[in-house]
Amino acid sequence: MGDRVRAWHPDVPMLREVYHASFAHSYPPHTHDDWAVMLVDRGAVTYSLDRAEHQATPTALTLLPPGIAHDGRPSVDGSGYRK
Repeated sequence: MGDRVRAWHPDVPMLREVYHASFAHSYPPHTHDDWAVMLVDRGAVTYSLDRAEHQATPTALTLLPPGIAHDGRPSVDGSGYRK
């Protein structure tokens, strides 16, 4: 699975950006200025948030709070995820 990102700015109040992405890499620790909602539809993402490990899967709705450092990586080494 190669890296692909598609982002757009919908005309929806209080919604800043929407993006659809396929990745096989890891994110370094970072923060967001606003709440982030993540839906994974293929694979799974393991991430550290506030010093605890979590997993985002296709059966979950993941909310990431603003200003709290987190990272992200494929849950299975060598595989990717689509969110």
